[in-house]
Amino acid sequence: APSSPSARPEPAPCCDNCSRGQGCLERCHDVASEARALLLAAEACGGRFGLPTVLEVCRGARTAKLASKAGGRLLLCSAFGAGVRCGSRSAVWWRVLAEAMVEEGLLAEEFVALPAAPGAHPFAPRSYHALRVASAGRALLANGTDATPAPLRLPVAPSAGSSNSSSGGGGGGGVSGSCSGGSGNGASVGSGESSGGGEYEAPAPPPPAVVGAARAAEAAST
Repeated sequence: APSSPSARPEPAPCCDNCSRGQGCLERCHDVASEARALLLAAEACGGRFGLPTVLEVCRGARTAKLASKAGGRLLLCSAFGAGVRCGSRSAVWWRVLAEAMVEEGLLAEEFVALPAAPGAHPFAPRSYHALRVASAGRALLANGTDATPAPLRLPVAPSAGSSNSSSGGGGGGGVSGSCSGGSGNGASVGSGESSGGGEYEAPAPPPPAVVGAARAAEAAST
């Protein structure tokens, strides 16, 4: 009797090339918790801001620029500092993860044109790319929780770009091989303001003045 074909174990959801069996599973790594944190931060931003702002929310960056947006409410949202719980990751690492998530359709960019302001500098930005959660990203959030996020593997090195990385390469990039579409880093996400480098400490409670201003702005809008 002919022998039955051996069953091949089903891998965790991964990039499109991995799904087609093109041999890049060894270059992909589990980023389920980090991807969920980034999706939550993007959702908290409501699709109104670019990647630098989303990264500041995810990494718990308590900056004056972030405090000035959305009436300070981004400092109070539950997603603020969600990425800190995933361990030490640099801004470069998070940016690479965002690029991979855009390539896989979990995040999406939308071109936003800015209205011309009277007397504005001729070289002032006229547009930016807002980052939002795509339908596939919403499905990933719905299929998991903070304690048990939905499984996801992407071509992002586990610790590339973090301060304690010893993998070389100057900490830049973090893509473990060209895995999706053969383009290496792929999409150029959030080509506006710089998100900065270095590491942020775990988020501390916001100053009372910021809390008061945010609550006043929220009360006025209801």
